[in-house]
Amino acid sequence: MTWKNHNSILAGFLAGLLLYGLTYALLLALWQLPAVANYLTQARIPFLLALIPNLLLMRFWLLNKDKQASGKGVLLLTFIAMLVVFFFV
Repeated sequence: MTWKNHNSILAGFLAGLLLYGLTYALLLALWQLPAVANYLTQARIPFLLALIPNLLLMRFWLLNKDKQASGKGVLLLTFIAMLVVFFFV
């Protein structure tokens, strides 16, 4: 079985969206703990913290794997998510 090299903006966008959703779900689960709930008083904090793994994924793809298009897809999702958080949350 051969694996294709998925180096496209759409693949990066979808991978970033999946990672963002998983990280946000984990943060929401942690938000229910009483010890953590005091630190997450603003509604924007979980959304912005969920973007950190996307930046690490983008750096990994751009520098280590030389997947320029996939890194641009993750960058696009991260930029759109930050704009949505700042203007609508």
